[in-house]
Amino acid sequence: MEEEIPPHRRTIYYDGSCPMCSSLVRKIAATEEGKEFHCVDSTSADLPEGMSRESVDREIHVVDASGEVSKSSDGIWKIAEVYPRLRWIARLGMLPGIRQISRVGYAVVAYYRHLVFGLQARFFWLKTVLSLALLSGLLLSPHLWLSNRSYPLVPAAGFIPVLPPPIDLVLYVIALVLLLAILLLRHPRYSIVGFVVIAVCEALSDQSRLQPWFYQYVFMMFVLIWHDWRKSDAGSSKTLLSLFRFVIASIYFWSGIQKLNLTFLNDTFPWFIEPITNHLPDEVKFLTTSFAIIVPLLEIRIGIGLLTRTFRRSSIILAVLAHLFILACIGPFGHNWNTVVWPWNLAMILFVVILFSDRAAEPLVSYLPFKKSVLYPLAFILFGITPALSFFDLWDSYLSSSLYSENTGRAVMLMSDSLKNRLPDDIKKYVTKDASNKNVLEIFSWSTGELNVPPYPEERIYRSIASRLVSLAQKPNDLILVVQEKPKPFSETRLVKRLNAVKLRGN
Repeated sequence: MEEEIPPHRRTIYYDGSCPMCSSLVRKIAATEEGKEFHCVDSTSADLPEGMSRESVDREIHVVDASGEVSKSSDGIWKIAEVYPRLRWIARLGMLPGIRQISRVGYAVVAYYRHLVFGLQARFFWLKTVLSLALLSGLLLSPHLWLSNRSYPLVPAAGFIPVLPPPIDLVLYVIALVLLLAILLLRHPRYSIVGFVVIAVCEALSDQSRLQPWFYQYVFMMFVLIWHDWRKSDAGSSKTLLSLFRFVIASIYFWSGIQKLNLTFLNDTFPWFIEPITNHLPDEVKFLTTSFAIIVPLLEIRIGIGLLTRTFRRSSIILAVLAHLFILACIGPFGHNWNTVVWPWNLAMILFVVILFSDRAAEPLVSYLPFKKSVLYPLAFILFGITPALSFFDLWDSYLSSSLYSENTGRAVMLMSDSLKNRLPDDIKKYVTKDASNKNVLEIFSWSTGELNVPPYPEERIYRSIASRLVSLAQKPNDLILVVQEKPKPFSETRLVKRLNAVKLRGN
């Protein structure tokens, strides 16, 4: 028998499939004032004549005792009027100007309501952070994505062409537009597919673009292709979220492993914390550098702890503090250096909060690659297994979370005065003199100066870059590429190779 509604009660018609609407109704029912409302779920009950389910799906309807219907934010204000502590807000909200603004705000929230509440919310915030982080990265390194530059492009294979102007600029702009579409659309699958295709083409046409943050972001975007944005599938969603968690935790783990070397402990870390230690007495400064070993161990602990029930919460706190510390050291109040990774540090904080702030934490064993989705074994291989191969030079360092670890190769070019004088001005400005008064073109300075990203630290890349200048060399020793390989285990010793113009021409 249909419930008889007392004449003084207000009736709320809401979309029961909407987590936000259902949560609001539950909160109303739990209050003393909730007795004043009769709540009707449009998905399971008949609606009055003149009221359609489509209209209720778009906006909440509140009908008072006189039969007056208030929709959208007006309905919210009608609900608030019943609560003594909220009446002043309700009256304020119904004022001209504020009333129109509140309707626009309601429309925006209603448009995204199925995405920002419930299980879908994590995917909504993931794609929001990803698109904003990628937009920031691309805008902070524009020359990296264009072909008209002095720093050479190095395609992944000889048969892959370099995208000429203006095609390179067109693709760059399209990528930015697609990221904006991903940010704003409720169902961004096709925009994600388009961006991933462009990102792969960009990386294949120049390996320098495979920066650690770009590699991570594009893979995460690729995984989002498989998420159903139109309906919530709890099983599939949980599998994808578990995959994302494994990727993020693996990055922390391998980043810590990569930093377990003497060069990082003795050189990189002391330089890194100079913005802080410069303000400390010398005796205290010495003590702070002696704690360098804590950094890699802390990252390993964060990576493992995020995947456990016992240590998840403390690992979230440690991860947030670690990234804030990094930003303090390299940010505008520190070294003011490598701006392209500032958004990455902020994004990692948000990824950790979005993915791991779930009370129903999964046990560590659940992250083994025994999932129905084929994507999970792929993520397990790319982020869990292949980073170990980098220690045997079987996988690239930047694809193995080695940024800032110093566990990468280095290279500089030594050149004669005659060769230096033949260099274009936009390259010549990066040539300096070393202690022995030799002309040195540091590939690191060239890359960061023009592209705003570090060079991709692999010998094949250094050889390819140096070979582009060989045509200017008239004698074998006019140009010498000096490559320092990764430091040997438990040592700061690096094997050094010297390749003159003759060897580079035969490359």
